[in-house]
Amino acid sequence: MNMNIASLIPTIIAVLMMITTLVQAAPKGGEKGGAETREEFFKAHPELKDRLEKMTPEERKEFFKKHPELKEKLEEANKGAGSGAREEFLKAHPELKNRLDKMTPEERKEFFKKHPELKEKLEEAKK
Repeated sequence: MNMNIASLIPTIIAVLMMITTLVQAAPKGGEKGGAETREEFFKAHPELKDRLEKMTPEERKEFFKKHPELKEKLEEANKGAGSGAREEFLKAHPELKNRLDKMTPEERKEFFKKHPELKEKLEEAKK
């Protein structure tokens, strides 16, 4: 009996950590809610950022299917200050957007190392 409970402890801890992250991500009464940017959101939740960066695009899709409220929170953060110019740039370059969307985080890092001018252009559009 004790062995069964002991084997569940890591799972219980993981679930509690995820719940804590989701609760912290939810806007509180009187706060600015969706007005925070993606960068601000991930600064407040670095463990979530690390976890998402390690996932493949397919794993992220599955994760967000299971956590639609978190997906909504990140979408709101993407709409935060300055994201409009970046989205317009990517809308004007759909082939680039499609290519970036299909890359893993590691592939995107490598891509931007080879194309620093593009990274700079996208970062400027965020501002």
